[in-house]
Amino acid sequence: MSLVLYRLAGSPNNLKVETALRYKEIPFEAHDATPHDRRAVLEATGQPLMPAIVHDGRTLFDSSAILRYLDANFPGTKPLFARDFEGMKAIERWETLARNEWIRPTGLVFRQAIADAPDLDVCAEARRLATTLSEPLEAELSGRDWLVGSTMTAADVVGACSWIYASLPAWLKKSGPLQGFFAEQLRFEAPRPAMERWIARVAAYAEPLPA
Repeated sequence: MSLVLYRLAGSPNNLKVETALRYKEIPFEAHDATPHDRRAVLEATGQPLMPAIVHDGRTLFDSSAILRYLDANFPGTKPLFARDFEGMKAIERWETLARNEWIRPTGLVFRQAIADAPDLDVCAEARRLATTLSEPLEAELSGRDWLVGSTMTAADVVGACSWIYASLPAWLKKSGPLQGFFAEQLRFEAPRPAMERWIARVAAYAEPLPA
């Protein structure tokens, strides 16, 4: 049975899973849903959250859990997690930082993007916060391609997808009005060349394949 992905296309959490699937070259069938119509994922998995996967009779949701499932159950593919204790703990530290801190500017702008009357002062606050939070990461990535080791890991997938709306790739920028709002309202207020190259490297795997 092929792997089925239930997704909200373009959401940062969904992009983590799509990036992992394409990086690992795992075939999958995508089923799109919307925030207002979750009937398909609810019927298939018994809960409304996405991303969610169904594989060999198993159902799983939560992007972090899915990344670990893919590594554990597709052992012949490129790994996203380390084989040693120190490497694994380093990846988990970056994941925690991304989920708890780096995603905050995106959350601030998202709430304004869906508001009837967006508060642009909040968007300005998000830009300032993005610039502050990204400064140590820019220094960390200067002179290196990946956060842990010499290849992409879950630290990069989770981290770059948390920042992707502050440095939108062209294919995502054009995907809808929500992304257009982010392109105008969320950006770094200081140069972040190392981060932007890093985000682009990861985002290349998330880009939809030609029909």
